[in-house]
Amino acid sequence: MEALSGWIKDASKSELKSAVAAGERAMAEYREAIAQEARSHWESDEPLVILAAHPYHLDPFVHHGIPDLLASMGHTLLTEDAVAYLAQDAGQIDVVNQWAFHSRLYRAAHMAVTRPHTELIQMVSFGCGIDAITSEQVKRIMSDAGRLYTMLKIDETDSLGSARIRLASHFSAVADREGEAVMQAVGPNGLPAKPCIEGGHMTPSPMRSVHADEPSKTRTVIPFRLIPHAVAALDVVRNRKIYMPQMAPVHFPLLAAALKSFHVDIELLPDVSDEAIDLGLRYVNNDACYPAIVVIGQLLEKAKEPGFDAKNSAFLLAQTCGPCRATNYGTLLGWALKDIGLPDLPVVSLTTRTFNSSRGIPHPMLCIGWGWCYATD
Repeated sequence: MEALSGWIKDASKSELKSAVAAGERAMAEYREAIAQEARSHWESDEPLVILAAHPYHLDPFVHHGIPDLLASMGHTLLTEDAVAYLAQDAGQIDVVNQWAFHSRLYRAAHMAVTRPHTELIQMVSFGCGIDAITSEQVKRIMSDAGRLYTMLKIDETDSLGSARIRLASHFSAVADREGEAVMQAVGPNGLPAKPCIEGGHMTPSPMRSVHADEPSKTRTVIPFRLIPHAVAALDVVRNRKIYMPQMAPVHFPLLAAALKSFHVDIELLPDVSDEAIDLGLRYVNNDACYPAIVVIGQLLEKAKEPGFDAKNSAFLLAQTCGPCRATNYGTLLGWALKDIGLPDLPVVSLTTRTFNSSRGIPHPMLCIGWGWCYATD
């Protein structure tokens, strides 16, 4: 109120207070109206598409007409925040849930897999924030439930050609998967014959399709192993050989030496090879930071060596504690290990904090190790 009264000189504080209260009521009514509209579609039998995107993708100069394109293809659209509130929480996820926007994405994905004939399309731009993390997690939520996932990268270009092809491929695959006979009137150049766009706004279009009654088949999900608690982390570092990637040629040898002083059997991997980078690019989301690709690639190269003893080994990886992609390096490594067939290989985080199911090494060891690094600086 003090800030408003400083900007609006002609209104009294009581008038400003009433105006703010009216604005809050209007916002609450608007949100309730959106929720009721979304709920009416969600509780129907119609096919739906959840278009998950950043809030700024509401701007037509940013989304480049993707919502209109989907509507013209005959799909009813809901944004991720229109259905996220239906979920109790973000559900079982592997990553550290860092921001409210990410929580809405994960909730929407978990809701999508509970409803038949519901697809999720995610839009990202410029590798914004930790899109490499959120998109990979959403993809795995969908694929673990036997659903398809498509991500559209929207950057400088305003051409919808590639997006149209991706979307057409997605829905064609959906039709093949569910045994549907989807009939859509298509004109020249792959465009719908009668787009349902009026005045630049999305309007529903009838989707002529016959849906299979059987629910989508689910496949067995093999989780990867992250250290469940600090005691287990201590057990791992005491009883397994620990491999640590080369992240800083001056500091990390001292960190390894510090851990060895606690009788930890640790090996600092040598310089990065071309094979390690290739493995990182193959098994890590390529929108992740390059350091993630490099260090995870080093560990994957070690894991693929002939004679590598996975039952008596573990990997050590750094982890930050803020809104940064490095907070989820352990998860990226865990996914990669799962993909190469080593889901039970433990991952220990080089951190003093506890995040999700990834746990840090014992605090005294870390304090001595970081102390040596600070001395080096």
